[in-house]
Amino acid sequence: MDKPQYQKKPIAHIDSLAKLLSVDTNKLVNLADQADSFYYLSERIEKPDGSFRDVYGVRDELKILQQQIVNKIYSNVRFPNYLYGSIKGTNHIMDAYVHAHAQLLVKMDISNFFPTLTSKNIFNIWKRFFNFSEPVAKILTKLTTFNNFLPQGAPTSPGLANLAFWDIESAIVDRLQRNGFTYTRFVDDVTVSSKSRTEMHKLNTIFKSVFGMFRSKGVKANRKKTNISTSGYRMAVHNLNINSGTPTISTKKRSQIRSAVRGCEKSYQDQKQSEDYKKLWESAIGRVNYLSQFHPTQAQALHKRLQAVLPVS
Repeated sequence: MDKPQYQKKPIAHIDSLAKLLSVDTNKLVNLADQADSFYYLSERIEKPDGSFRDVYGVRDELKILQQQIVNKIYSNVRFPNYLYGSIKGTNHIMDAYVHAHAQLLVKMDISNFFPTLTSKNIFNIWKRFFNFSEPVAKILTKLTTFNNFLPQGAPTSPGLANLAFWDIESAIVDRLQRNGFTYTRFVDDVTVSSKSRTEMHKLNTIFKSVFGMFRSKGVKANRKKTNISTSGYRMAVHNLNINSGTPTISTKKRSQIRSAVRGCEKSYQDQKQSEDYKKLWESAIGRVNYLSQFHPTQAQALHKRLQAVLPVS
């Protein structure tokens, strides 16, 4: 199984890195030394278990440079087909399709993935995966970490998270394939499936392989989110049902989308010129457009109803 591959020559000198990123060398070094001061807490999201996910914003001077790192370096990484999420040409729907004919489905989640990826993890990616020189790897590590961890919300973080297991993941995928399993990872969500329910006795192979991979990088599985399901029950990947052999939206979610359309119809007469109604309508049309990817006939009917209650400028 393929590993991720960087398709350009390694960067050996800080001057070369500065030139690639279109920034003066001294400014690059200064930004790296002061990088922590450019972050701020943008959002704190409470999780179902009561813990919090912190999302960080990045001030423009560093954010622009991070976007250059994405455009000039990360964009030249070729990813294998078992990785999805924050990779051009992939999305959660494609990930779900991979497992659509499964009889057995195992889902695992990495606990606090971004905060548990340390500066050491990130330095090893820049140094060993990209094969950049140590000075270059150190500069890039400073530019892409905050308080010695990978900050969720920075432009560079999803790509580095995708590369967290670059040196071991392909071997895990191979091992699971030899045992009849299909493996994918969508950033911090790992899905393993089999087209046969007779593979239940091999579940230990899955957990030993995947949890061992996690431990090798200092991260842990969220055991509460580890889930095993079979075709006799509802199976879902990224909240998309896969029992029918193709991803579909749950009946409950489809009902919620229909309710959003009815909400627009009820509000139209009295509120059609208001900004609130415009936002309500735009939210509804977005949900209908999402529905159209899975249930085009249902979506077409709802789309027609929304066209009859367009916001009035």
